[in-house]
Amino acid sequence: MKIASERTLDPKDQILFRAFRQGYQSVRERIRENKPLEWYATPRAGRMTGFREYRAFKAMGEYVAFELANSPTRPKVPWSSVPRPTNGASIDAFLTITMRDDSWCLTAERELHLSPAVPR
Repeated sequence: MKIASERTLDPKDQILFRAFRQGYQSVRERIRENKPLEWYATPRAGRMTGFREYRAFKAMGEYVAFELANSPTRPKVPWSSVPRPTNGASIDAFLTITMRDDSWCLTAERELHLSPAVPR
């Protein structure tokens, strides 16, 4: 909510923040259920399952961290020169970010141009 109300996010940012949120939620759910995540740093027995999720989540984590670290900061004063998004734009961004994205891994691969077949 804070990100959507403080920053003007382009559609790619909104999509990737949504995918990161969904990936993070899948990690939380596995922890809560006390089940293994089954993500791997390298492909296992020729299977990309587990590796793709691991790599996508790492790439999205870096994307989100970079965007947060490099976005303009807004001083806590009313005359800030950094424009705030409109109320409507903020609401739209928040709704997009919080939509369910069961294909978050594919979204990350597509938007971050991650080749699904090549370990990095």
